[in-house]
Formats: sequence, C-alpha cells, structure tokens
Amino acid sequence: MGNGRETRLNREKSGRRKRSIGNRMIVSAVIIADVIVVCFMISIFLKEKACREEEASVTNPVVIVLEEEVEEKTEAVESGEKLTDEEIMARVVMTEAGIEPMIGKVAVAATILNRAELWDKSVLEVVSQKYQYIYPYSGVVNSDCYEAVKIAQNERKLFPQTMIYFHTEHYHEYGKPYIQIGAHYFSIEETEGGN
Repeated sequence: MGNGRETRLNREKSGRRKRSIGNRMIVSAVIIADVIVVCFMISIFLKEKACREEEASVTNPVVIVLEEEVEEKTEAVESGEKLTDEEIMARVVMTEAGIEPMIGKVAVAATILNRAELWDKSVLEVVSQKYQYIYPYSGVVNSDCYEAVKIAQNERKLFPQTMIYFHTEHYHEYGKPYIQIGAHYFSIEETEGGN
C-alpha cells in the first residue's frame, strides 16, 4: 500500500512540476513577444526620425520665404504698431492654448484682459511682461483663437476678474487655485479679505 500512495504522490508532484514549467514557458513567451514588439516600435521610431532629419536637411525655397514672413510678423508683434489688441491676444492664445479646448482658449484670453484691467495696462504691456506669457505666435493663427478672444471680450462674467494666473501641470505658486481646463490650471488673485 505504501508503494501505491508514493506513486500517486510522485505523479502529483510530477504534474505540478510540468504545470509550473508550462506556466514559466508561457510567461517567458509573453515576455519575449513584448520585447519583440518594443524593438519593432523602436525601429519604426528611429526610421521616422531619420526621415524627418533627412527632410529637414533639404533646403526648401518656400521655407526661406516663410522665414522672412515670420520675421516681418515678429517685428510687428515686437513693435505693437501693426497689430490690434485682438490680434496680439489671438497670437498669445495660439501660443499658450492652441491645442486646448475652446473654453481653455477663452480662459487664457480672459487672463490677459483681467490683468490689463486690474493693473491698468495695455494688452501689449501685459503680454510683453517678462516671464508672463510665451512670446506671441508669429505664424498663421487659427480662427478659433480669434473667436476665443471675442468671447472673452464679450462675456466678461464667464470667469472671475481676479483670474489672472495660469500654469501647466499644476496650479501657479501665486493666487488661489480656481479651475483646471485641459492642461492649464487657473488661479485667482487672493484679495486682502481672503476671497
């Protein structure tokens, strides 16, 4: 009787070992497949990068003309003479929130208007202050950026007038957190009364 029990125990151990080995083989196969997929993705990325670098190295006369046009528009933004407040704001909105939803674009435009009103400054003075806004975009501005500026101008109660700060990835170190819209975190200026 002892032999029958030992045989049965040996068979159970053998079965467990086989299942364990089988499970390890499956896990190893999955890991190998993942490594192959990652290597394939890396090779595609590197090929695309090489193609982009090759395309960038080719001199294109159209690019040269566009660069001259961009320089002219940049000079216009710097001087502030040729652009209206709406155009300047639309360019800043394009730079700061071009890929954000419409309400995010409107919120950025509202911060410009709010600062201009609270600090008694022109739009150009507000957007030109060091470390405040990314330098205004000098390319073609999407029509929705102009629309966002119009909405911000016409719907002044959409956001509090004290909403003057915004930052990406986290709330600004100044002000009181107010709302997150897309990738931007907007804050309101804290008043002496604590509001």
